[in-house]
Amino acid sequence: MYVLGAGALALILVLVAFYWLKGSPYRNLIMQNSFAQHIRHTYYSLKKLPDLVFAPYLIFAKSNLPVYRLDISPEDVMMLNSYLPEDPIFGRLEEENKIFANAFFTAPNYSGEVEVKYRGLNVNHWSSLKKSLRIKFPDDHFFEGMSFINFVSPRDRSYIASLLNMYRAEKLGLTDLKMYFTRLNINGYDTGVYMVFEHWSPEWLAKKNLPEGKIFRNSTDVAESVDDYKNIFDEAGDIEKEELKNFLELVNKADDQTLKKLLPYVLDLDKFYAWNVLNILAGSNHQTEAQNAVIYFNSATGKLEIIPWDTNIGDQNGNAYQDNISLLVNRVMSIPEFRERRDALLQSYIKDPKNLEDDLAFYDELYEALRADFLKDSYKYKNNFQFLNEVKTIREMVSDNFYRTKGILDKDQGHYVFVPTKEKPVFSGSFESFSELEHGVYEFLARNPQFHFINGETIGVSGSQVFRRNVLVPAGFKVKVASGSELFLGPGVSILSYSPVEMLGTPSRPIAIRRLYGSEAWGTFAVVNARDEKSVVSHMVADGGSGAKINGIIFTGMIAFHDSDAEVSNSVFRNARNDDGLNIKLAAGFVKNSSFSENLVDDLDVDFAGENFEITDNTFIASGDNIGGDGIDISYSDVYIARNTIDGHGDKCVSVGEKSSPLIENNILARCAIGIAVKDSSQATIIDNTFSENGVAISLYQKKSEFGGGYAQVSGAIFMRNGKKVEIDSLSEIKFLDN
Repeated sequence: MYVLGAGALALILVLVAFYWLKGSPYRNLIMQNSFAQHIRHTYYSLKKLPDLVFAPYLIFAKSNLPVYRLDISPEDVMMLNSYLPEDPIFGRLEEENKIFANAFFTAPNYSGEVEVKYRGLNVNHWSSLKKSLRIKFPDDHFFEGMSFINFVSPRDRSYIASLLNMYRAEKLGLTDLKMYFTRLNINGYDTGVYMVFEHWSPEWLAKKNLPEGKIFRNSTDVAESVDDYKNIFDEAGDIEKEELKNFLELVNKADDQTLKKLLPYVLDLDKFYAWNVLNILAGSNHQTEAQNAVIYFNSATGKLEIIPWDTNIGDQNGNAYQDNISLLVNRVMSIPEFRERRDALLQSYIKDPKNLEDDLAFYDELYEALRADFLKDSYKYKNNFQFLNEVKTIREMVSDNFYRTKGILDKDQGHYVFVPTKEKPVFSGSFESFSELEHGVYEFLARNPQFHFINGETIGVSGSQVFRRNVLVPAGFKVKVASGSELFLGPGVSILSYSPVEMLGTPSRPIAIRRLYGSEAWGTFAVVNARDEKSVVSHMVADGGSGAKINGIIFTGMIAFHDSDAEVSNSVFRNARNDDGLNIKLAAGFVKNSSFSENLVDDLDVDFAGENFEITDNTFIASGDNIGGDGIDISYSDVYIARNTIDGHGDKCVSVGEKSSPLIENNILARCAIGIAVKDSSQATIIDNTFSENGVAISLYQKKSEFGGGYAQVSGAIFMRNGKKVEIDSLSEIKFLDN
């Protein structure tokens, strides 16, 4: 009896200590005691006793969330738990202890074997009954196009506030992360409401309509060197992080003048300002470049952007936003011109009270839809009274932070202080010539005598010119290549312009870009990030180029336009030794009346085309070494393809992929392995085309698991001596409108 009384008294004392010492360092000491750890879940259960008041409501309340089910064997649950840290206060679940176990996952329209592991570094993710999880799906059986999904306690993301921050991110033009709520049943037990979001992956980039690239994640609490980051797509750690390395070299060592000139080449400043404004509105420093940072490198534009995903909500109790706590924000805002642009964006958001009304309406509507499910959740950390109070408090913080943002605008420039190191930045790898982009027009001309001054910021090339090393043309110029000019490029040599280019040859005096030596391919002639004015190319011959990687940007085209509108006509593209004769990404314009021949792989590749892009009246003739390429390859593009002749390609005459919606009209498609391939959630309208001697005239299928099949409407087609008229998989659909 004495022993029972002493045990009960000890239990009561520990439970009281849990409650009354909340927030005290003494509570942490108690929690590290083995007996305290044993009964802490009892304490959490006793905290839920007030929930009995809600019983009548919860009996009749209707759930609005889908239910996912996860079944894990008891042995695997024990295995997963065995890797958890013993210390429930200061323990950290390191990557080497995040072990996958086999499981079976069921959701609406999905069931199958998966792998599951605990996720999250700190105790909030794994020390309570509701643990954060990551599920990996088989390569051939993705879930709603996702290869990985994460399950996190909503409280860890400020409940509804995280979705509000993503809503604001979308309004600000940022790359947002889809988040939603579900209920999760584990081995027959309803573990309540989880927040779900897709894990970073190449498939995630594809579904966001983003070019291929890298995603860097900070793995420490600082951001002083490239070693503090890892490339999420590189589990083995083998891939060079030169993009981030050179970026940090610039930010940490450049003087103000150099930073002002070079930073726009490697950081998407508009998205950086928007990301900073989002954090200000959230009132939180929970995400900086040194904490919870996810940094995407766009290999088509060569620019980095920070993707918001764990912004949280701050308050005035030691968690308020501090504008200069981020080294990167402090550094960028130390440049007055950059700060003015950030302030203008912030001012435009807060001066309109309808923005706050809209934000709170989103919050209230989502809360009303989820309220019953949250109250039913017996696995959540707080009881229902505490939950209701916390949601109300967070809503008030959203409103308070909106009005407090004016304090950021009131700070003077002296608030942002950055003293660069005495070392000068040294750029390396594909960035070795990066500092040349700092040059003004006269410095550029002195270094590159093949060019001459025309007027203002306009520079020109004329006559026969030899290039034995790469040329980088800074932004702010206009480049004119005179008719009749011949540019001879040495092996692997490229010309990369960040300014628009005008190349206007004539039928009798075309412009030519050729090999300096007969058998050795040159690199690329490329225009990048020059959207202010379109580039125009006419009567130009490109012969014998390949591709290049410069400043982290991957150019697969002998001639390439990235994020630079282009009008190409009456030109010739032949003997390209890389992926594409002509590659156009993230650009509007057209390709007309041109010829493509003897290119090693694809003739023309168009990705992420701008509005009303046209490919018309061209000839694409495969011969020589071209045994496996496409005539026209489009991705993520709605284009008009008409009156082209495409002949002899070892792969497709026209490849339509990754959510493209082209109109393909009145083309001759002959002697290709496939006449037109429509795949990966693309929808093609195919009118009045002639298909002759192809292995398969029209093929529809799913190639990538993150997408669906292909869809096509066909009318007026003429089929002549094709091996097969149509080949289609179970996920695709074709309609012949003539029937």
